[in-house]
Amino acid sequence: MKTILTIIIAVAVATLVGAVAYRLSSDALAIIVGVVLGLAALIPTLVMVAILLRRGQTEPEPRPVQQPQPPVIVVSSGFPAQMMQQPQQAALPDPSQALIPAPPAQPPRKFRMMGYEATESVDLQDSEWAAY
Repeated sequence: MKTILTIIIAVAVATLVGAVAYRLSSDALAIIVGVVLGLAALIPTLVMVAILLRRGQTEPEPRPVQQPQPPVIVVSSGFPAQMMQQPQQAALPDPSQALIPAPPAQPPRKFRMMGYEATESVDLQDSEWAAY
């Protein structure tokens, strides 16, 4: 029963394809054949890519379990060495070394608003610039 149904469906599809192909131009048929052959060429490529990707997914070998490092215990006397020493004072810079002079003071910047004619120029000082 299944084979008869399969044969009937195959004959119907072939008849439909033949009727449509008879009415199409040669350019349209060339495009359809190119698409079908392109998809047919894509299948082996996809199979090869799938095989290569699965090959790289092998499970790594389990590593042997390493023992953790034992804890380090430091035993010292009751008095730390710092308690017996005199406290040290912070060293002051040597007064014979000259300090780098401060940079000279710059005159205040002037801003000029663009888009005005030369007679209507607006010059703003730093304090006036914040208002705009």
